[in-house]
Amino acid sequence: GYDKEKARPVAPSAKKKGVAAFSRQPLSQWQGVLIAYDVMEWFLGLQYHGLIHEDVEWPDDDTLATAMLEYKQTKDGQRGEKLEVITQWSDDPMGYLTDIDASFQMGLVDDIFADSPVLSGKRLTLLLNFLDVVAHTYPIKEQRERVANLRLLLGNRNEWKEKAYMQQLRSWGHKEPGEPHTDSYRWCRSNQEGVGGYPCGLWLLFHTMISNSDRAHAPLTLRTIFEWVQSFYGCIECAANFNEEWEEYNGDGVTDHMDTVLWLWKVHNLVRERLTLEDDTVSPKLQWPTMEQCKNCYTEQVQNSTAGPNTEYWVDQEWQKDYVFAYIQETFCQGSDTFVCAAFYDPSAN
Repeated sequence: GYDKEKARPVAPSAKKKGVAAFSRQPLSQWQGVLIAYDVMEWFLGLQYHGLIHEDVEWPDDDTLATAMLEYKQTKDGQRGEKLEVITQWSDDPMGYLTDIDASFQMGLVDDIFADSPVLSGKRLTLLLNFLDVVAHTYPIKEQRERVANLRLLLGNRNEWKEKAYMQQLRSWGHKEPGEPHTDSYRWCRSNQEGVGGYPCGLWLLFHTMISNSDRAHAPLTLRTIFEWVQSFYGCIECAANFNEEWEEYNGDGVTDHMDTVLWLWKVHNLVRERLTLEDDTVSPKLQWPTMEQCKNCYTEQVQNSTAGPNTEYWVDQEWQKDYVFAYIQETFCQGSDTFVCAAFYDPSAN
């Protein structure tokens, strides 16, 4: 499970199976250095090995995040040379928060009872695991607490029939979103059939969950997303394609936060490429981010080319992935109050 307290003290040695030891990589002008997070990991590691007295208590992540965000708003927090921001902000930088809420709410009822009138056993466990991860990685503390409460409620039974399940959701406060053209969506709002809405919001939710995951748990977050898609996403063909991509690009092989963020980004762009090639009913889906959204995400050769980037097809050599990582973190940390995202939050984008 997503047990932060058990995982954090051993993070400095990173002896967990499948998670490589952390080493700082020289990323050109990358400003998303989680210095505060590293310092806390170091202190906890020293305490774990007996070099700091066990009676010393540390603030929790939410308290640390609040303190960091408040400091960023002060004059002292804004002194010195301003770090370069990778992202070219839209006029609605926090609109994604509306979309991820809509798609999360829809995901609670999408295909839950498609194969059986009873939710139990492995499927119930997978749903509870997904809620557990969302309860740690959702960017808003109030919603993290609400999701944790829902996970507790649904975990009180070994099985759920549809009527009782839906009654429990309504009692919890579940609200099914409207159509893509309604105010249920902002970044994913669309009047075109088959575009935007729930699937679009799911991609935003998945990117957000990983951006808000700590280093030790990011691979677990990705695995949990994969298992949820295979078990509960209503588009069978989409789930099958995601499974193929998981196998081909070794989703189980990611080892840290940056690996995980970039794995999902690459697969998302490959899906956009496939839809552009195979679906004539919708407009071509551009590779993301575009040059306008993140110029530095592309190599200097691409930036200086008169032809520009290949907008419809995946070309691995065109990207500067350190900048892509920074862009994704900046994008899906806007408005977040998690400790992981506090280092990336840019108050000037509000």
